[in-house]
Amino acid sequence: MSIAEFAYNSSVNRTTCKSQHEIVYDFRPRQPIDLVPMVDHYRVSESVSSFITHMHELHKIINDKIKQNNFNYKLKADVRRKLKTFDIGDLVMVRIRSEWFPPGTVKKLQTSNAGPFKILMKLNDNAYVNDLLENFRINPTFNIEDLLEYKGLNFNPSISLVNKPTTVPFLRDPHFSHSQISVLIQ
Repeated sequence: MSIAEFAYNSSVNRTTCKSQHEIVYDFRPRQPIDLVPMVDHYRVSESVSSFITHMHELHKIINDKIKQNNFNYKLKADVRRKLKTFDIGDLVMVRIRSEWFPPGTVKKLQTSNAGPFKILMKLNDNAYVNDLLENFRINPTFNIEDLLEYKGLNFNPSISLVNKPTTVPFLRDPHFSHSQISVLIQ
């Protein structure tokens, strides 16, 4: 285990261009073949202040490199990022997360989105209140990450489709059992 730790701490980091030993101790560690018994020092070195100054400068350089790399990462990520906002009255789909519901109620193979729902109120560009159905039993306020623009027909949930006859093309498919069909129609 100590060999793995030594190898990790002496490897050069891509962001800082220094190893962990160089950042903390300001020197590259000797490899096992280079180890020589150290001479004991009994007096304080005269170059302590210059060493401390050098360490501060080294940490400042490393901090600047980290900031520059983080800025470059952000630029690359922002190229693919899209700003999305919704207006009051827009129809959206809500992403269903299993942690919002009691354990066992949301299954892996269920649909991951519900809706469409109308935006009732815009709290800010990041949070919206929807006209979520009461049987969901979750807060109707959602983060923008959990909302998708609805791109379907203008659906009116007040119109009941349960008692109206419909022709479903998959009823003739032999792969569907009678119980699956009745669940899909309901």
